[in-house]
Amino acid sequence: MFAIRKACTSDVPAIMHLLKEAGMNEQGVDKHPEHFLVVEDPGKSPVRTVGTVGLEVHGDVGLLRSFVLDQTCWNGKTSMELLHVVFQFVRQMELTAVYLFAGIDPRVFEAFGFQGISPDELPEAIRNSDHAVRLAGSGSPMVLRLREESMSGSGNEHEPRSSHP
Repeated sequence: MFAIRKACTSDVPAIMHLLKEAGMNEQGVDKHPEHFLVVEDPGKSPVRTVGTVGLEVHGDVGLLRSFVLDQTCWNGKTSMELLHVVFQFVRQMELTAVYLFAGIDPRVFEAFGFQGISPDELPEAIRNSDHAVRLAGSGSPMVLRLREESMSGSGNEHEPRSSHP
């Protein structure tokens, strides 16, 4: 069993280590640790950070930029539980939409309400972010619209859809 919580300043070195080990960009972690979640293995003494998820915030939209879980902890169930917690976290941030670049089968994210979009549909702030520029041409852009009122005036929020029958 793992514990997932919002990161704090003291988590920055562990987050940066995980990102570096995974070959991901660790820039900006120290500026906004509150936009990261950490996954801890409380069964270890001392408690060990085994994963992280990062979110860049650009005005009223977000970009999921990192999803790292130590190989020794990786399994389908843990990954889906972590994604579920991440999407609960972003729903609480009062964002209108969250974007990501799916490096895995997009159907995983579709189960949580994400929709595939063309790169031209990305907001300028997301399209010009360091993360998006580095990923140009790789990964499938996707969006989770959180607040329809900003687009249609309906005020309805999407709920995560289950991929289970």
